This record gives sequence, C-alpha cells and structure tokens, in this order.
Amino acid sequence: MYLVQTWATNLVISGSTNGYLRLYTITGNPGSELLTATLFFPSGQPWADVPPTGISGPQSNSTVKIHCGDSRMQNVVYRNGYLWCAQTVFLPFNAATHSAVQWWQIGPGDGSVSQVGRLEDTAATLFYAFPSIAVNRFGDALIGYSTFSTNQYASGAYSYREFNDPPGTLRPSVVLKSGQGVYYKTFGGGRNRWGDLSATVTDPLNDADFWTVQEYAATPNGTGASDGDGRFGVWWGNAVITPTNDNFVGSALISGGEVFVPGTNTKATPETGEPSHAGVNNPPSVWYRWVAPTNGSVSLDIRTNTFDTVLAVYAGSSLTNLTALASDHGSAGSGASKLVFTATNGVTYQIAVAGFANASGSFTLHLIQPTAPMFANNPASTNAVVGENVTLYSLAVGIPTPAYQWRFQGTNISGATSSNFTRTNVQTNQAGDYLAVATNTSGAATSSVATLLVFTNAQAKLSAWGVVTNTYQFTVTGITNRSYVVEAKTNIATNFTWLTLKTNISPYIYIDLDLTNFPMRVYRVRFLP
Repeated sequence: MYLVQTWATNLVISGSTNGYLRLYTITGNPGSELLTATLFFPSGQPWADVPPTGISGPQSNSTVKIHCGDSRMQNVVYRNGYLWCAQTVFLPFNAATHSAVQWWQIGPGDGSVSQVGRLEDTAATLFYAFPSIAVNRFGDALIGYSTFSTNQYASGAYSYREFNDPPGTLRPSVVLKSGQGVYYKTFGGGRNRWGDLSATVTDPLNDADFWTVQEYAATPNGTGASDGDGRFGVWWGNAVITPTNDNFVGSALISGGEVFVPGTNTKATPETGEPSHAGVNNPPSVWYRWVAPTNGSVSLDIRTNTFDTVLAVYAGSSLTNLTALASDHGSAGSGASKLVFTATNGVTYQIAVAGFANASGSFTLHLIQPTAPMFANNPASTNAVVGENVTLYSLAVGIPTPAYQWRFQGTNISGATSSNFTRTNVQTNQAGDYLAVATNTSGAATSSVATLLVFTNAQAKLSAWGVVTNTYQFTVTGITNRSYVVEAKTNIATNFTWLTLKTNISPYIYIDLDLTNFPMRVYRVRFLP
C-alpha cells in the first residue's frame, strides 16, 4: 500500500524553489503492518499550502467567500503501475491570489514524476479546488472538482485526459452541475466550509468509463444572505469514453450504396451475449447498421487500419437473435478484413468491426453495393460557328462512380473521359454525332446521341418584311437556337448610333411598333456569339 503526503510546498534547495511530496509504504500482514517513510520526494513547481487571508473562493451575488482548504493530498490511486494523485494548491506560491487543481503521475518504485499538471486560471477569475482523480485501464484520467467565481455560484465540474494527450495537460473543463444560489454556512467556526464531497471512480462494469460526484451550492434557505442559509447538494455524473457505438443498441447508422466510415474500436468492450465474430471470442467491437437500398451483392472491407481486424455482418434486430451472414479475419492482408454478402432491399444489416486478440485502433469501413450506370442527363444536340468552343454535358449515376468515354461518329475520342466534353476552336470536319459511354464494375450504359452542326458563318437572313397595320415586321432566320439582335438607326450615315431593339433566339419575327414615329429607319441584325 502507498501513501502520498504533501511534504514541502516551496522549499529552496541549491538555489531552486520547488514543491515536494513524500511517498510512504505500508507492508506486512494484517496485525503486523509496517509504515515506512521512503526517501522518495517527487517534486514540481512550488505552491502555497494555505491561502493568504481573504483569498478564498468567490461566488456570485455575495461578498462572502468559500474557504478552499489547503494543499493536503485529496486522494491517491494506484493504476497501471503508477500512483495518481490530486490536490488543491494556491498560486503564485509567494503571494497567492487564487486556488488551482494540481495532479501527479508518479512512479512508486523511485518517486519519479512521469507528469504533473495544473488546472488554473492565472487571471484569478475562476478558482478550482477539492479535486478527486480516477484512472481507467487505458491510462485515461478524470478529475472532478469544485469551481468558484464572482459570475457563478459554487459548481461541480470535471476535466478529462486521454492517455495519449500531451503530458501534463487536461481537456477543457466540463460543468457537471451549476450552483443554484449563495452558499453561506460557517457552523459557527468563522470559515465558510466546503469540499467534503468529491469522489471520482471508474465504472466497474467496463473499467473504462468514469463516474464522479461533486458538490454544488443548492438553493439557499431564505435569501442566502445570513450565516446558516447556505445549502449544498451533490451531483453524480457519468463520463462515457467508450465509443458511442460500442454496444449493439448504440450502433451507428450508415446509409447509401457506397460509404466510407472512419471509426475506432479503441476502448470498445465486448458485451454479454455478443457472438464470436469470425470465431474470435470476446473481441473489443463496435457496431454499425445499414439498410439495403436495393437487392444485390454487397462488399464490405476494412481500410487504413492500424490493427489486426475482424469483420462480421448479421441479420437480426437484437444481440440475442442475430444470424451470421459472413465474417472474416484479416484475409485482405496487413490485418485488413473483407467479405461479401447478398442483401435484400429494405432489410437492416448489423455490422461488427472488432480487434483480433484484443487489438484496437482506428480504421475505415468501406461498404459498396454496386449498381450498373444509367444516364441521368443525356447530352443535347447543338450547333456552333467555326472557331467557337462547344461543350456537351452528361451525367451518369452508378455504384461505384462510373468512368466515361466520349465517342465521335462511333469512334472513341482520345482523352475524352470526363462527364462533359469540350471541342475548342471547332471546325466543320468535327460536325456529326457524339455520345458518351459510362462504365463501372457492374456494367455499362450509353447516352443518347447528340448531333453537332458546325456553320462556316452565322449571317442572319431577313424575310417576309412589310408594313402590317402601322407596324413594320420581318422574320429573322439564322442558326437555330442562337441569339440574334435587331438594331436600328434613322440615318445610314456612319455617325448615327445603332439602337438595340430586340434580342431573341433564331428564328423569330420582329415587329417594330414605333413605325409612325420615324420618317425613316434602317435595320440590321447581328449574331451574338
């Protein structure tokens, strides 16, 4: 058994000021125990053991402060070969203005400090105090504590640390339970006491998740302004760090004919009654569910995996009535797994990704139910003038995504392998029939034919001109479905400006309603590229 003591909070040795702990052991059989004070003194940055007068936890709507105790060790746990402990400290050590939480990871064999960290607001706005710490089988840690500030009532909170986070760091603080009112209760002793109720433990069911219970200021009696009005409460919280799809009932829904899903089975746990995936007993697994959008074969495989994987697919709606359809362990090489099964439209399938021999890590799950291509958009016939650029558009759908090949007059066009095809600086010898062919592993589809007409010029023709009931009208004929603009001026002289009258798609009839307003009018029609 190990004990950890706050030994010296700001001791100067060889010109350096540090804070020190001391390790003790209790050995021997019950009834003849031996307490030994070791010569191991883990050290870190200095701190003050108790706060100066007036430095206590602030609270909203009150000048009465809450006493934050001293730097005695709050709790110690032995986990994965290390001692983990946490305490309240007061900083800066030589003129403290606030309290903070300090935590340690110590090697019990020699007192070496693997890491030490602090949860601190150097601006002294938020005080942290009364911590408790727990560590799970993965080496993750959770620290629960109380927080105090002028903009809140005394509250319970916690911070989490992943086993591979940078040394000495915690993730952002999480409020477990916000305070509800002013706390003022000295019990006649002069101190507004706090901090008797802080505990953090691992979940005994999986030794991975955490439970923490913390104190908070409850709604006071009366106004809360009088000594004795204060009331405290305690609040339990469950910090779940296992994957959200660890259990069958929490399976993650995936959808579509082809999906890539990043995932991890790190910290996953086997469930009671879980089947042996690919014959592997009790592997750490995560679950997915997928509803087949159509009938047909489905391929499942694991990619970018960092561990030896196991893959299985089942039919059924509960863990106790699953029917195994296919499974695999590592047949894709390098720990990757793959399988194929036949799906029925509308049926929900359960997919398990697990680790062989308790292996864990990250992976990408790839699911594909191939379907042959079909064209959602076919290329349309069009026309162009020599020298223009022309683009034909198409879109085929299928799983996997189809590849394209354009053809001209039945012959493949070199390099034309996108959904769209562009002819630049088009010439008359490029007029003709075009189509696209889309292919994937499930088949091929051919688009409808698009005919390209290429004209040497875009000159418009005017016909059927004449006066009709006080209007002048004529027909504009040019390249079909291309734009032409009608312009006019009242004198043929070059210094007169052409006035735009109408723009439309050829062919069209132009009617000039202003005929009676001008003694003479000259018209022209221009092609708009």
